[in-house]
Parts: sequence; C-alpha cells; structure tokens
Amino acid sequence: MRRSGKEAISKEIVTKILKSITKKNVLVIGDSMIDEYLLGNVQRISPEAPVPVFELESRKYVLGGAANTANNLVSLGSSVSLLTIVGQDESSKIFKTLCKNSNIKTDLFIIDKSRPTTLKSRVMVGNHQIVRIDNEKKHICDDDINSQILNYVKRNCSIFDAVVFSDYAKGMLNRELVLNLIEIIKHNNKIIFSDPVPSTLDFYKGIDLIKPNKLEVESFLGEKFNIDYTNAEEIGNKLKSKTGSDFVITLGKDGMLFNKNGEYEIISTFSKEVFDVSGAGDTAMAALALARTCKFTMKESVMFANICSGIVVGKIGTATCSIDEIYTYLDEHLNK
Repeated sequence: MRRSGKEAISKEIVTKILKSITKKNVLVIGDSMIDEYLLGNVQRISPEAPVPVFELESRKYVLGGAANTANNLVSLGSSVSLLTIVGQDESSKIFKTLCKNSNIKTDLFIIDKSRPTTLKSRVMVGNHQIVRIDNEKKHICDDDINSQILNYVKRNCSIFDAVVFSDYAKGMLNRELVLNLIEIIKHNNKIIFSDPVPSTLDFYKGIDLIKPNKLEVESFLGEKFNIDYTNAEEIGNKLKSKTGSDFVITLGKDGMLFNKNGEYEIISTFSKEVFDVSGAGDTAMAALALARTCKFTMKESVMFANICSGIVVGKIGTATCSIDEIYTYLDEHLNK
C-alpha cells in the first residue's frame, strides 16, 4: 500500500495525455439535468414570516449529471455524443441549447413525456447556497424507451472508442437495461466506465472501471470507514470482490484510491483551495475515461484526473476543466 504525491507525475506525461485524448470519440449514457443558479442578495426579513427576502439579480444555467460528464469530455478535447432522456417542456429546450453550445452531439436524445427535464435550482447569495429546489421524477422508463435506448446503442456503438455510464438513479438506467447495454458494448469490444450511485453500483459488475466516491462505497458495503494506509487494501478487496471491476474511489481532500492488478495506492489531491465540489466527480470520470482509453497506466490516469478535478473544485458551481487551464497548472506547479 503506497501513497504518491503530485511530484510523481511529469509535465511530459500530462502533455502526452492531452495530445492523445483529443482523438477519441466517446458515448455518454445516463441521467442528465440542468443546474440553475439564481444569484442575488438578502438584505431584509420578510414581513409575512421570519424568513429572508431573496432579491434575484441574475440567473444562469449549466449542464449537470451525465451532461456535465459529456461537457467535461468536450472541454478536454474529445468528440462526445450524449444518450439521455429529456421531458417535453421548456427546460428541454434550454438543455438542448446548452448542449449544442458545448458541442455535445444531441441526436441521441429521447423524449419522455411522463417526466420533466430534471432541473436543480440553487439560490445563491455570494458564494453561499441558501436552498436547492429539485424538479424531477425518478420512475423507471417504460419498455418503449428502453427499446429506443438499446436500438440506439446497437446502431451507433461501433463508432465510439469508449462508453461512459453516468448514473444518478433517476430511472433511466435500470438493471435489465444496463446489463443488456453492457452486453452490446462488450460485443463491440469497447472499453466501459461507470460513475454509479450506491443503489446501482452492482449493475456494472465486470466493466473496465467504476468510480464511486467514499460515501457511495460506504453505502454500498454497508459500513463506514476512514481510508488510510492500514485499511485501504481491505476495503479495496471488498469492493473488488463485489464488482469484479477495477476502480477509483474519490476521497475529496484526501485524493483518490485506486487498484490495478491487486495493488492499491492513494494519490494525494492536487487541489489548492476548495470552493465547490459540485460536478467534480464528473470531471474526474471524464479525465479517467479519456486517459485509460488512450492506454495510459492507471496511476498516470488517476494523477491526470486529480489535476483536472483539483482545478474544478477551485471554481464556484458546476464547472469544467479546460486544456488551457491544465497547461497553466503545469507551468505553475510541475517542473519535471
């Protein structure tokens, strides 16, 4: 069991990763959403009830969930198609525009009239989130939509280098559908990644790589723990035995734990200052998937993902990491 610091990666390796990943074509399948930020201030208490009066000054919309993973893949230079579900509502129009503006291919969108396009609205005063309002439905998709998803993947899978499942347990990715999709993707010899939630983690047994966070692993294994040098191998073995997949566990400020061929290592975090962790897991997933698809080692891939997510958590709100920002980071922090 080892721990590596940021000194263990070189500018040369990161540069090679950045040059390689721009040649990849990735399919993202999963639960998308819009993250809405309502920006304003509070200066008084309401005369109607003892609550603050929020004065709205502006609002912005950004891509969330699977769409944020897709957005991060595009930001890192790859070509991306998004297979996701939207409602037949005004939010779906906003969502499609956001995707087009981010150069995410939208021809695989499926309309589900029984649900709204998932919208998560955050009321922000300065850098502080006051409340979040969720507009969504989480029921499992009907057979017609499941068939559309399967047929889309059958027809298009061969053109992609890798497939990323971004699962937020909103009902799109049910067990039977996921198992059928994995069979199709494996038949096409494509590398498969997943960023699941605890309730769906076992859907993805035997894929190439899963990326849960610490809380998700605790929930999945049914026990709480602090990962350190003394127990990382034990926890890793439990997760490996239940999933059969290689994995990376994101540990927030403590970095990332990964396994490869039975060996476990913790990579220290690269972030200097944490402002907002929203969407950082999507950034890590995108970076990992691209680096591994380009056949960089697991350690190199995790270190690259650590840099990318470290840049994102230094921003407010759901965000992406650009190639220019990575090169700036290299110039400022890595001298090898």
